Amino acid sequence: MVVGSRLRTVWLLMGLLGAGSLLGCHKTAADKAEEASIKQSLDGLKSQLGDLETRFSTLRKQVEAVPPNLPGGSELRGRFYAIEEGRGITDEKVKLLSGRLDSALSSGKRQEMRQVAKEIAETHDELNQIDQLHIALMHQVMAFQRLAQREAETRRSRSASKP
Repeated sequence: MVVGSRLRTVWLLMGLLGAGSLLGCHKTAADKAEEASIKQSLDGLKSQLGDLETRFSTLRKQVEAVPPNLPGGSELRGRFYAIEEGRGITDEKVKLLSGRLDSALSSGKRQEMRQVAKEIAETHDELNQIDQLHIALMHQVMAFQRLAQREAETRRSRSASKP
């Protein structure tokens, strides 16, 4: 009877230890899922930033093509460069976040990883704001382009009508 009792105790302990290791695996899977989610969010941020960089490069060419002597042309350039500077600062922030996330993942610092995840989410919001500013600026540039075109047409018609 003592052997049977010990055997049951051993089985009970093995069962509990086995269940505990399964719980540990579950937590590890949850941690891996959280890490993958944060990495995916960071990748999305990098993609969004790359798209903005391309669009700002195109917009820069349009802004620089606006004649500086147009009323408000200097202010337009100033707004563009201020927004572009903010985009550049955000680009550097993303690089820092990427390094911090790598460090937190390799060291296993969960709190730091979660803080980086929070900052990634905030940076997504910042990029959305920069995107909205880009759209508004793009519309302003188009208005300046139309104004410049009208002035050029007026000059051509005046010079054509002079003897």
